[in-house]
Amino acid sequence: MDFRDKWNTEMAVAILASESVAADTWVEAVRWLLLYGPAEVRHVLVQASIAATSRQFPDLVPTSYSPGGEPVYALESLAAALGLPVEELAEVIEQTERRDDGRERSPTVH
Repeated sequence: MDFRDKWNTEMAVAILASESVAADTWVEAVRWLLLYGPAEVRHVLVQASIAATSRQFPDLVPTSYSPGGEPVYALESLAAALGLPVEELAEVIEQTERRDDGRERSPTVH
């Protein structure tokens, strides 16, 4: 079954509201909503992500912004903030992009 067909908006939002769902299921529901959910839900999730990132990593400064206004970070700065080697973070990003079927998204790292 294709990932896109695995969920629908109502299912994914119900998972986010659940207090007893496994973390990996919650992450999968968020991922589905970011890729395929309605624009207003994607907007709320992106805004929450931006707020959480700025709180958790106050020294991480965007190098630019996407056309949609989302912050874009330098790979080196993001890796340093996360305490990861640049190569490891690059591989994680590449794997995520492959897993997400190459769906066009706003860049968050360059």
